[in-house]
Amino acid sequence: MLSSTTILVQWEEPEEPNGQIQGYRVYYTMDPSQHVNNWLKHNVADSHITTIGNLIPQKTYSVKVLAFTSVGDGPLSTLPKPPETTATSITLTWDSGNPEPVSYYIIQHKPKNSEEPYKEIDGVATTRYSVAGLSPYSEYEFRVVAVNNIASLKQKIQYNC
Repeated sequence: MLSSTTILVQWEEPEEPNGQIQGYRVYYTMDPSQHVNNWLKHNVADSHITTIGNLIPQKTYSVKVLAFTSVGDGPLSTLPKPPETTATSITLTWDSGNPEPVSYYIIQHKPKNSEEPYKEIDGVATTRYSVAGLSPYSEYEFRVVAVNNIASLKQKIQYNC
């Protein structure tokens, strides 16, 4: 969310596009029970990111994206579930995005805009982890570092959340 009336939508190219992608259609609505043809539509060319503005504050919107080619429209996206949160915890999920095997991950976190150093959770073996012990109703910055031990060389690749 960029503001109370604007969101940022980002997606990845389909794994198996049916031809050369000409653009994307981003559909959004407050009533997901309606057929998608009745949703508002935002067309995007040459990008995997867009903003949608003029939204009503404090309302929930459903968003779906599809790629289109000269052959026609691809399937609508299925969105991942939002992170599970409580007042003092959050569950993070991520894709490794790394072609090399990952030995483990390090999760780093600190309060947003804080000058204090990142706290680290070392040795995370999966791409899903629940971080507990956070201050209630506070915003945090998270980073995930992928570590690969090859010939005693520790390679780190950082993902910012």
